Amino acid sequence: ECKALLTKEMTHVIETVDRCRPGLPSETLAAMSDFAYNVGNRAVCDPGFSTPARKLAAGDIAGACNALPLWNKARVLGVLVPLPGLTKRRALEMELCLKGIA
Repeated sequence: ECKALLTKEMTHVIETVDRCRPGLPSETLAAMSDFAYNVGNRAVCDPGFSTPARKLAAGDIAGACNALPLWNKARVLGVLVPLPGLTKRRALEMELCLKGIA
C-alpha cells in the first residue's frame, strides 16, 4: 500500500516537473523530480522561489544542477543549519542531474 502511494505521488511530481520544464534529459528529470518531491514543485517550476528553478527557466541546466546543494539546510531551533542527510541527498541529485547533460 505504501509503495503504491509513493509511486502515485512520485508519478504526479514527475508529470508536473515535465510539464513546467519540458524536454529535460531523463536523468535530469529524475533528479529535479526527486528535488521537487522533497522540497515542493515550486522549487523546480517557480523561478521566483529557487535558484535551480531560475536557472532552468533561463535554460542553464548545468547551473540548475549545481545549485541543488544549496538546499541542504533545515530549521533547527529556529536556525537554518546544514543537515548531513540533506547534504548527501542533494549531492546525489546533483550527480544524477549532471549525468543527464554529460
